[in-house]
Amino acid sequence: MEIDRARAAVSAGYAQSLINVMREALRIVPGQILDAHLYHRSNGQLAYAITVLTPKGRYSDLEIDALHNVILSVKER
Repeated sequence: MEIDRARAAVSAGYAQSLINVMREALRIVPGQILDAHLYHRSNGQLAYAITVLTPKGRYSDLEIDALHNVILSVKER
């Protein structure tokens, strides 16, 4: 989703701000955020996909409900 559409979703109240979502992601999986983007899931729900590099050098992919800032899934690789 392009940045203007993401900003519009936040302004319209359809999504939390990226900074709030990043805080929640780092609360669950401490480390450094490498990538974050907003997208539509197959059910039409907006979600953020965030990739975190942990202090142990592992990658975690988090999927977070964009509206409620709730973790939907965490996958380590």
